Amino acid sequence: MAILTNSKLIAAWPFVDNFQNQYGYGGTLELQQAGSSNVPILKGGPFGYFARFNGVDQFLSIANANIGALNRGGSNVSVFTWIAREEFDSPGFLLGRWDEGNADRQYGQFIDLPRYGGANQICGHVSATGDATTGYPYAIEYSANVTVIAEYGDWLLVGMTYDGTEVISWYENVFEPRPTYTDELDATYSKNPFLHPAGLNPSSNSDFTMGATNLSGGPGSFYAGRLAMPMVFDDALTQSEIDELKDLAPRDATYFITPLTDSVQNVADFGLNSVYGSSAVDSSSNAALKNWCVYSSTSNGWSYAYIHGGDFDYSATPSFLYKEGLNIANFESFKTTLNCSDVADSVKLCVKIGGAWFASFADYSVSTVGPGTDWTNAEEKEFLASEQVLPLTVTPGVELTLSGTPQALPAGNVEGYGIYADSVVGIVRADSLRVSTSLSIAGSAPAISGVMYNASDNTPYTLANVKYSISDLSLNQIENGQISPDASGNYQIASNELTQGNYYFVAMLTADNSESFTFISAAE
Repeated sequence: MAILTNSKLIAAWPFVDNFQNQYGYGGTLELQQAGSSNVPILKGGPFGYFARFNGVDQFLSIANANIGALNRGGSNVSVFTWIAREEFDSPGFLLGRWDEGNADRQYGQFIDLPRYGGANQICGHVSATGDATTGYPYAIEYSANVTVIAEYGDWLLVGMTYDGTEVISWYENVFEPRPTYTDELDATYSKNPFLHPAGLNPSSNSDFTMGATNLSGGPGSFYAGRLAMPMVFDDALTQSEIDELKDLAPRDATYFITPLTDSVQNVADFGLNSVYGSSAVDSSSNAALKNWCVYSSTSNGWSYAYIHGGDFDYSATPSFLYKEGLNIANFESFKTTLNCSDVADSVKLCVKIGGAWFASFADYSVSTVGPGTDWTNAEEKEFLASEQVLPLTVTPGVELTLSGTPQALPAGNVEGYGIYADSVVGIVRADSLRVSTSLSIAGSAPAISGVMYNASDNTPYTLANVKYSISDLSLNQIENGQISPDASGNYQIASNELTQGNYYFVAMLTADNSESFTFISAAE
């Protein structure tokens, strides 16, 4: 995508085994561990890797002396990143230069600044002086969007832009206006955008930090959650550029992550919905109904959704767990990991296209049972776009009915996905719900973006010197001739050079950034 070669891009950190900038002009800009415990890099998320912050004592930092173009004093700035939040009502600093303790504020992206109208919202903070706002105990110069950011929800693109006049908070690629807000001193002003013609503090000596900022008593505003592909630009991005950012991550996924409690939780707490019975009674916020619930603290390291056949309100009651509000093009498959207590248990995987729900004609079950505390025998199940489906009528409070004859899945973007259960004897447990998609270009096979390593020194290639990109493909497979460089050293990948296996084949831009793609098949 051209956004990764945009001349405004200072830095983008993909977290592929390190904390270095991989795409922008700003140089290495390697983030250093700065907290009492280290921030881990984990596999998953929209780009294959993400950093996870515990919200207690973890953050990353680049010393002021080494930040280069990340110092935006007297200039403009945009900050964007993908997040998956893990704690509600908890102010968290995502990234930027914000030192409140030493009056060295400049710019920073927060989530949840409730005092001046940013409760559980995306906040773009700016400062001209580095100090608190005159007449106020704290700095009030920040924008805040409208939509509340839930915990345990999907990955979201969040951002801020500052053009020298106003700062705007972005939810995904959407600007949500808030033309009037009245604060604690009865001052009324626009909250999104927030007008700030005074510019950014030119004298800040703040470090650049990620995951926390410096307060008067030391590090604070620790962010609890996951963070993927944080980016900083040297100017305010345009709407079309932000749209391109949104398209940079073409996959949508809901992962059940380990919450802070060990109790049974409502699926609504995870951004999901559930209904049961022929009249589709809503059970999203009532775990006591024992239809679809979420349980935590399992040996696989994740929480999971589960449904207990013995606890159905009625014998053989159908129940449906689902997620809506998506817009996923080029649908390839819907996957989940099943761990059941009885081999007779089965579910159907479902997607919503064109306003209508469709359930897989096939039933998915496990060959070997397992308890919730042991996922050794868990099996990943995959519903492909090419499979036969049945119409599923889902009208909350009115009807939940599976009917009709097998048919092909219609064309169109996926607007939702879910799990339908009407044959549960024991306990069905579902973990890591995800929809896989691809970028499809005429005349080529699908693929998605990633990172490939140089076989000679094990360093990641950048867009400047690689035509195609592959992740999770071992170096010896490159060296053994499955993938060969051309005379210019660019890796040109032909489909007959690859064997399908447990690899994740992906592609990227051509070396001249022309955005002409030659794709191989994407497999996982």
